[in-house]
Amino acid sequence: VTIADMPSIPIPRGIPGPNLLSHICVGKYADHLPLARQLKQYARLGVELPPSTLNGWVNKGASSLIKPLCEVERKRISEKRYLMVDESPTKIMIKGNNKGKLHQGYFWLYYSPLDKEIFIDYQHGRSRSGPDEILKNFTGWLQTDGYSVYEHFGEKEGIKHIQCMAHARRYF
Repeated sequence: VTIADMPSIPIPRGIPGPNLLSHICVGKYADHLPLARQLKQYARLGVELPPSTLNGWVNKGASSLIKPLCEVERKRISEKRYLMVDESPTKIMIKGNNKGKLHQGYFWLYYSPLDKEIFIDYQHGRSRSGPDEILKNFTGWLQTDGYSVYEHFGEKEGIKHIQCMAHARRYF
């Protein structure tokens, strides 16, 4: 007796397939439909799911479907020859923090204007450890503002550090 290989599924021994996980994640992140509303939609269709199940599917779906795509994009952006980089502050809630307390985090944006590709990386702080990891294999033109973290990259061989004209005009 020969048994065919099982089809590839995103969550080992899990119920949802890639289509259902994609549908849930697109509803949550692209269509801004909270999981509570999605649960109500499924209930109207006769599918009763506990909230913890849907939360687990989103978390496991993110780690099995989205994280590998993110890694591919991270590699692609570091292979570009011209990048614009900037960081933007954001307030976030951290699990375990006091209720109502927000943490200052940063979205680091890596933009390739020649082909309009962007990669966004979240970091807890504004140190150069995040950009160091993303740009460790980067060579080419790096355009940034005057933030001192970026000066380090201008000293690396193979990187030509250029300044943002919007910030340069401040000194004239």
